[in-house]
Amino acid sequence: MPVTHAKLSSGISTSYREAGSGNPVSVLQIHGLGTGHNNFDLLTPQLSKRLHTYDIDLPGYGESECGPGERGITYFADSVAQFIETLELPPVHVHGTSMGGCVAMVLAGRRPELIDRLVITCSFAKFDRASHVIFKTWRMAAAAGVEALALVTSHQGFSRGFWDRPGSENTMDAFVYALQGMTPMEFLRDLTLIENVDISADASSIRAPTLLLGTDEDIMTPVQSSSSGLGMTDLHKLIPNSKLEILENCGHFISIERPEETARAIADFLLNAE
Repeated sequence: MPVTHAKLSSGISTSYREAGSGNPVSVLQIHGLGTGHNNFDLLTPQLSKRLHTYDIDLPGYGESECGPGERGITYFADSVAQFIETLELPPVHVHGTSMGGCVAMVLAGRRPELIDRLVITCSFAKFDRASHVIFKTWRMAAAAGVEALALVTSHQGFSRGFWDRPGSENTMDAFVYALQGMTPMEFLRDLTLIENVDISADASSIRAPTLLLGTDEDIMTPVQSSSSGLGMTDLHKLIPNSKLEILENCGHFISIERPEETARAIADFLLNAE
């Protein structure tokens, strides 16, 4: 699938990938930390069978320009809003995963006219203290290079049973490929802007019907956070029109580890609106 570009109202160029053009219903997907649109390399082929997909690269990812603004969730959300307006998509369905879930929730809370329905996979409103220990391991691994970073994050991000499944090595290769679009230092650049973020106010402002899709073995953004954080169960309480579903035997990298089931859950929710 080729990567194309759109010039935003801010003047910066944003790269994105489009698939499933024969389908009348569209979904915009926002990637997580350190990956770019390659986050959806395994999910999009499944999802585009039923939906028209747009996989955007946030500023500084893929071929998207960084732009003059200060990096942060709000800046990312504004860039996505400009993208939606530039392509004349609103109102559009949006799927955000991990950090991209935060971007999607801030966008939905502040620009409700742009959003039809919302899907959030393996995300959070605020990290708990245990998460900061995980971040320390990422910084240590990044100092050793991208291979060490990939090993540490994959061990933490995939389920225990993933490593016993046929084809897990190929899936792991897809994850490493998604990470290789950035240097370890670029990965850490955006870690610093999300580790102390709190989007609870934006989440409570969301009025769009929302699917919260978590996994039972996610240790990066657990369904049930400790009291110092706000995880998926907390988001379910904060977002008025939301429903929470849990995919079993799966880790944080839901779009990579279980793309078929993830695509099915997303498409069913978006296409079967009441």
